[in-house]
Formats: sequence, structure tokens, C-alpha cells
Amino acid sequence: MHGAGRVPDIEDLNLASAKVETEKRGIKVNEYMQSVSNPTIYAAGDAAASGGPPLTPVAGYEGRMVAENLLKGNHLKAQYVAIPTVAFTIPPLASVGMSENSARERKLKFRTNRDITSSWYSSRRVAEDCSGFKVLIEEGSDRIFGAHLLGPHAEEVINLFALAMRSEVRATVLRDALLAYPTISSDLRRSSLHVVVYAGLASMGIEHSSSRTSWALRTSLEFQNGSISPTGSTVHSDIMGELQQRTTRH
Repeated sequence: MHGAGRVPDIEDLNLASAKVETEKRGIKVNEYMQSVSNPTIYAAGDAAASGGPPLTPVAGYEGRMVAENLLKGNHLKAQYVAIPTVAFTIPPLASVGMSENSARERKLKFRTNRDITSSWYSSRRVAEDCSGFKVLIEEGSDRIFGAHLLGPHAEEVINLFALAMRSEVRATVLRDALLAYPTISSDLRRSSLHVVVYAGLASMGIEHSSSRTSWALRTSLEFQNGSISPTGSTVHSDIMGELQQRTTRH
């Protein structure tokens, strides 16, 4: 697996001759994706140090924004709100919004819904014994500002959470929604009641030191600014951190 990340391929463009300032992440741009040092130059995607996560959908979004601003003048500003990220492992691991640690650092008042879902029908029907979720819900407003999923089709369900967050749909609205059943997305209602889990170790007993559990403990993924990136052997993510604590206790 290659996990070195992405780097801008701009070294051969001789940007200095056009007075285009760059940094490690690419061309320095403002909120309109315009060069901060040469207003005739715009950049997007991997070539731009825009502050957005280095993801394909983000590059496409920035590219469309550049085209609009070039043709119609600067009027569209980059907004990186509720961008989901996925590690396409088995099972997949997905995240959108803040982590629990980030929310605490910002001193936000929230409740954490979490559950191990290996006993849920959606996991049992595909014999998945490693699944769970965590959802962060703001007290008072009932706004969802973080969701982290592990399990079957997490890569699809995370998009529903992203849409709910961008649209500021309250957790109670999701809870009361009538969704097709049995489907993975119907678990969205239950997630709005419980919230995030990490690794579905059925009873967290010693027998759960299976190869899949070992994989979960070895997998180190850091959820920062809504992105997932390999971080070596140290467990940083909320999901893996909690899983490690639970298995250590047993």
C-alpha cells in the first residue's frame, strides 16, 4: 500500500519568473483560488495550497470554482464544509466533520452517541463482526458536527451524514425519518440515537483477539480536519484509541 500522500507537480513550471509564490502544498492562493502574488494566475487541486483536503472531489470542486471566477470575476469562495473521507479497508472506515478530541479542544457542548453494531442485522447478515459508529451532536441545537463509521457500506452511509451536516439537519429529524428497511442506510436512524463506535468486538471478550481485531489495532488512521491519513504505528483516531482501551481492559 502506498500511503505517502500527494505532492504538487509544479517544480518544472518556473513559477518564480511569473512571481507566483508557492509553498510545500502548492501555489499560495486566496479564497477565490487566485494566486496571492500574481492575480492573473489561478490554481486548483493538488497544485494549490488552498487548505482543502487533497481529495479528488475537492479538486473537481476547486476546478469548477476557478472556471467560474475566471469567466465571471471573483465571486465564488472556497467552502470546505462536511467533506467525508474514507479508508477503503475491510471493513471500510469513514469519517466526516470533527473528532471528539477536536470538539473538546474547542470547548463545545455535545453528547456522543456510540455503539458497537456487530449484533445489528446489517452486520450480521454479511457476517461482519467488526463494526460500529460514533456521532457527535451539539447540545441545544441538536446539530450533528461529526460522524465516524466502521462497517459494511460505511463509505456510502457517511455521505448521508455529510449531506445532513451541510444542510444542518437536526439529529431528531434523522431519528424520525422513515427509511427503507432492511438497508444499511436505515441504520442512520439508530445512529442518531446512539452514536459512534469503533470496531465491533461483539462482547469485547478475550476471544475477540481475532485477525480482524488485530487488523483494527494495527490500523492507525488519524482523523484531522475531516481527513484520514496513515500515521504509522501509533493509534491516534477516536475509533482506534477507544478500541485499544477496551481490548486492553480485557
